[in-house]
Amino acid sequence: MRSSTDLTRVSNQLSYRSVPAKPDFAVAFNNRGLVRSAKGDLEGAITDYNEAIRLKPDYADAFYNRGVARRAKGDLEGAIKDYTQAIRLKPDYVATFNNRGNARGAKGDLEGAIKDYNEAIRLKPDDAVVLNNRGNARLAKGDSRGAAEDFRKAQHLKAVAGA
Repeated sequence: MRSSTDLTRVSNQLSYRSVPAKPDFAVAFNNRGLVRSAKGDLEGAITDYNEAIRLKPDYADAFYNRGVARRAKGDLEGAIKDYTQAIRLKPDYVATFNNRGNARGAKGDLEGAIKDYNEAIRLKPDDAVVLNNRGNARLAKGDSRGAAEDFRKAQHLKAVAGA
C-alpha cells in the first residue's frame, strides 16, 4: 500500500501541464483522478475524470470512477447516471452494477437496487459482496427469507475462499 507521501508525490508529478490533451492520454487523466480520489480530493478527481471522458467519450472506467467520486460526495443521482453510462459502454461490468445498486438503495429504490444486484450475480454468481448487498436490500424490503438465503450463500463463499 502506498503512503500518502507517495500519493502526493505522484499527484504532483502529474500536473495538468504534464498530461497533454490528446485522446490517448485519457488513461493518464483517469489515473490521476484515482490518485486524487485516494488523497480525498474528490473535486480534483472529478475534474480529471471529466477530462478523460472528454478525450475518450467511450471510456467506461472513467465513468465508473467518476460515479464512485460523485457517490462519495453524496451526489447519488450523478453517480447513478455515471454508472448507467459505464454499463452501456461495458455491459459486463459487475462492480458497476453493484455500485449502482448501492446508490439506488441509498436513494430508497430497493427494487432498482435488487435488479442491479441480480444482474451482477448473473454475471458473477460467486461474488459474496454482491450477494450480501442484495441480502441487505431484500431485508430492507421485508423479504427475510430471500435475505437469509443471500447471507447464507455469501457466508459460504467467504468460508470457501478463506476470507
